[in-house]
Amino acid sequence: DIVGNPDLKPETNLSFEAGLEYSQDIWSARAMIFQNELENLIQASCVVNCGGRPGSVPRPEWTYRNINKARIRGVEIGGGVELPWNLRLDANYTFLDPVDRMTGERLPDRSRHAANATLAWTPLENLTTSLRVNYVGSQDYVESIRGVDVRGKRPAYTMVSVYGDYAFNEHTTLQFGVENITDVRLADENGEYAFADEGRRYFLG
Repeated sequence: DIVGNPDLKPETNLSFEAGLEYSQDIWSARAMIFQNELENLIQASCVVNCGGRPGSVPRPEWTYRNINKARIRGVEIGGGVELPWNLRLDANYTFLDPVDRMTGERLPDRSRHAANATLAWTPLENLTTSLRVNYVGSQDYVESIRGVDVRGKRPAYTMVSVYGDYAFNEHTTLQFGVENITDVRLADENGEYAFADEGRRYFLG
């Protein structure tokens, strides 16, 4: 359950970013640095019955609260390349440095490392398939136990998905795929993931 906080203040953000992008022939590359200076950052926080798995009784209770001053900065790099046999590989990596400027501690619920890679294959002119791998690094978390903030760490995880797109004509396209092939169930494996990705699922559209 999520309850409101009448004392919540609006969040403000002053952001800076700079980037470069270059492409030539079959490959491309890009890099960006960014920094956000935030006041009254709005952060979700568990306050009652924390640590229980989703569906447990009594149910955990969450609210939103402000972090007076925070800084989130990082670097993102990525690129892509055309490969033989109608293949294309795209990948990116993000390093994040999120800090509570009042305490000097790392902000919760934000991974320091994240990476994605997509290998696309076009065996036919009107058919494109892709394999996607998504990595999310470990995250700090904070829960309130009897009014005292307790810090912990959620483990890193990786998810793999496959997608397909078949165009019958310019008006009709069939989309299909399997997400989370390995059936990673974060909330079942680790109770600290209160809001977690679903297990393996199929879709057709």
